[in-house]
Amino acid sequence: MNISRRHFLRNSGVVALAFAGLRNFVEYAAQGKSAKELAAETEAQLVTDFYQTIDLPPNFSYDIFSETGEVMDDGLLVPGKHDGMATFPGADGKTILVRNHEVEPSQSEYSPFGSRRSLFRSVNRHKLYDAG
Repeated sequence: MNISRRHFLRNSGVVALAFAGLRNFVEYAAQGKSAKELAAETEAQLVTDFYQTIDLPPNFSYDIFSETGEVMDDGLLVPGKHDGMATFPGADGKTILVRNHEVEPSQSEYSPFGSRRSLFRSVNRHKLYDAG
């Protein structure tokens, strides 16, 4: 059986969340509360996001630093289907951000080269990890 990294990570995350939720479920069951009541109480604790991106628990926050389709410093577009991400120290106190994207070749709407790949010709092919 061949399983993709994305599929493995997604399923692992679901299992981890399930075990975290199971602890709460058992605790609520001991108090005589149903799963529906648990879900309602958990949802009621979330603060509604003004931008309708993600509702978070109180005192949690997020910052959006780039969105799919925005122009990056290199002139290409921020790809869609964000996946893993890491940062590394750069020169002059800068931070290098490396973000993985799970874009299939047929998904041109998420491409950093534009929907018709018109920006592809402007890239030095030697700088591409996988020009294919």
